[in-house]
Amino acid sequence: MMLNKRERNRLFQVIEEEKFDPADFDLEDQDDKVTVTHNSGSTFEYLTKRQDQKLIDFGLKEITYEYRFSVVEGNSKAGSATSVDFISKYYIPDWLKEIRLTVGVPDYWTELQRNRKSLAIIQRGDFGNTPFTQAEQEQIAAQLQEIKKQIKEQFALSNEQMERIEERLDEAAEASKRMGRKDWLLLFSGIIFTLIIAGTVTPDVADHIFTAAINGLIHLFTGGSEPPRILT
Repeated sequence: MMLNKRERNRLFQVIEEEKFDPADFDLEDQDDKVTVTHNSGSTFEYLTKRQDQKLIDFGLKEITYEYRFSVVEGNSKAGSATSVDFISKYYIPDWLKEIRLTVGVPDYWTELQRNRKSLAIIQRGDFGNTPFTQAEQEQIAAQLQEIKKQIKEQFALSNEQMERIEERLDEAAEASKRMGRKDWLLLFSGIIFTLIIAGTVTPDVADHIFTAAINGLIHLFTGGSEPPRILT
């Protein structure tokens, strides 16, 4: 074991401080190497390095540490540090922030293109104001539930903000049982608008909600049986 209990616990605390769930990580602690793996496949490794005697005589520590990290779809980095505490304080948080910025985060330019194409398809369509079938109502409820999950994972919102978002999305799901397609789409657009006006969400959060809903439910307004594959 390379780390003592205090150092292992400190690593656990750093993960929590960066608002991650430690259950999403694995720790492998060998004789001279530590590997922390996130469930995305992103890894952080650090190992001991014994200095040459001449460098020790020059004043350097006998043992230093080399580290390297990689993030799926993100950046990689490598370097050295004089202590495990220094790694936990500075470099582990850098790695975790890179995970937050990239893992599971959509490509915003691709999403913008998809959103424009989705809206264009809807605008060209003549889907009328027919009621949703029970199966379609269930699809709407499932898509809105998935959006709630995405918002929790990707945005740092307060409990009050999340409660308000969930309340309005539940309202939209319930409205699909009594409203026609055109009316429901207008209602949903109005819900997103009022969330912005009330200061509940910022425009980027509102755009994510609207884009995810449109891309996930577009088939309900174009006559398809499932969301079409929109080529970018």
